[in-house]
This record gives sequence, structure tokens and C-alpha cells, in this order.
Amino acid sequence: MSVFTDAIERNTVGLEHVNVGQTSCCPTCCDALGVTEEEMEAGLEDGSICEDEGGFSWHHCDCCGSSLGGNRYAAHGFDKNKEVVHLEICEDCLIFLANGDEPEKWEG
Repeated sequence: MSVFTDAIERNTVGLEHVNVGQTSCCPTCCDALGVTEEEMEAGLEDGSICEDEGGFSWHHCDCCGSSLGGNRYAAHGFDKNKEVVHLEICEDCLIFLANGDEPEKWEG
């Protein structure tokens, strides 16, 4: 394990799995777009609702805990009861969770 993956493990305690992107079962995602769960699901399926493009924030990353400013993207954690937890994650975590690629340099 690396310092980066250790930070992710610390910050996601209690979550069994983390998925990147928006989901129709997340009220936060639906509210942000002003759509119902059904509209979100249909829009994600037919492509009329595009995946999250991210946006700049000084908020810490909910996954690795980095306090550096940067783009944040929607992600979702699922606990042992399959409850959805909305997360805002940094680009490093987005790439790691989607592809397994760790950043060459990481500052938390």
C-alpha cells in the first residue's frame, strides 16, 4: 500500500465499495440537476444526461482527504446495508477508482 491508498482506506471506512460518476439512486445528484430518480436513470441510459464534468472546489476530497483545491467529481460509496453515500472526489481518486492508476505525486 502507498500513502495515497492508505489515505483512501482511512477516509472510506465503513464503505464497502465506491463508484465514480452520478447515479439515479442519489438524491444529491438528482437535486443538483433538478430531475427525479426516474428522469436521471433514463437520462444516464440514453445519454441526455452526461456524466459529471466536475468543477473547481477548495473542499477536501471525500475519498483521499486531500485539501488541495482542484476539480471535484461525483462518486458514491455503498455501506454494508447498500445505503448510498454521495461523495465529491478529486481527479487523482477519480482516475484511481476508475482505472487503478495511482498518482506519481500525491499531496494530501
